[in-house]
Amino acid sequence: MTILILADREPYISYAARYVAADDAKGPTGPFVVFCGPGPVDGPAADLLAMPAEDFLALPAALRPGAPVIAYGAASSMEAAFEQGCADFLREPWPLQELLARAGRILDPRISIGGVELSLRKDRLTAPGGAGGASVELGEAERKLARLLMHNAGLPVTREAVRYALYGEQAVSARAIDNHVSSLRRKLEQVHKGTGKALITIRGVGYRLT
Repeated sequence: MTILILADREPYISYAARYVAADDAKGPTGPFVVFCGPGPVDGPAADLLAMPAEDFLALPAALRPGAPVIAYGAASSMEAAFEQGCADFLREPWPLQELLARAGRILDPRISIGGVELSLRKDRLTAPGGAGGASVELGEAERKLARLLMHNAGLPVTREAVRYALYGEQAVSARAIDNHVSSLRRKLEQVHKGTGKALITIRGVGYRLT
């Protein structure tokens, strides 16, 4: 997993060097490789971005990064950042360890369905081993959809939210979204029998992972 920290001030611009030093001395401080700098949002490919809240809020919706964003800044920016879709918020000042802990929650979501714990790690959906347990690989659209539904478990997710999460501003047919939902439902069933039924369609609204 890769986190890209966009920063133009201390102490955040030093976190990359501190992370590498910790790796050399006694192992990494977390399961992520960290790049740091004031570079553009479309810089190195990353699974998650950490960036100033004011920069995130200034981005037009069409230019928002596809990866989840942890915004950071003053508490006064928190409400607006969440309303605009950031995955989490860090009030300044924040330590690297806090970023890594929050990133782990976002990038490795877990959910219990009928007593079966499912986890999403990178591109694999996994259930515990033993009878009926398995692990399946997800395509890019399935992974984005699974993460969106798992983070909103029990809540209805509109078709528009699904479309934006999968395609951004790109126009796409309703059938394409239905196909991705059906595919994820089959993958859930492959991971553990019966869990596919937990992904339900809410007519006229969207979808819910119960």
